[in-house]
Amino acid sequence: MNTKEKRVYAPVIVSYDIETTNYRDNGVKKSVVYVHTFSVDGVVTRLRTWTEAEAFLEKLVADHQAGGNTYVVVFVHNLPYEFSFIKKYFEWEDVFAIADRHKVIRARTQGLEFRCTLALTNKSLEGVGREVGVDKMVGDLDYELMRHSETPLTEAEIGYID
Repeated sequence: MNTKEKRVYAPVIVSYDIETTNYRDNGVKKSVVYVHTFSVDGVVTRLRTWTEAEAFLEKLVADHQAGGNTYVVVFVHNLPYEFSFIKKYFEWEDVFAIADRHKVIRARTQGLEFRCTLALTNKSLEGVGREVGVDKMVGDLDYELMRHSETPLTEAEIGYID
């Protein structure tokens, strides 16, 4: 995109969240994503693998004719965390971060602009939810339980994720 061209944003509200399991492998801390959750204009979609999430994002870009100077904004609460999992899958056009690129505030790629709602609001996810009238379950999962993309999810887990 020519830096003098004005950016255009698709008229859609998208949020993205991942859930992970943390574990130790020979003393080394590791994490695995077991669900990717998107909300597009209030419609929630849960995907279990990066391949599914990537296809979903590609369709989102295509459906909204994003690319060039047009972007679909994807709101992510605590983007630095999600970014640590997705950064290797994209060629980034622009990443705005503070504190040595560890705290990503905004990142653009291939018709997508990820924005950190934690940085925008300076509120917890629970606080943001309360402000907009959406209850967010917090601390209700057994974080010691090992989950992966093929782990069946309970109704309680789905309630937490959604």
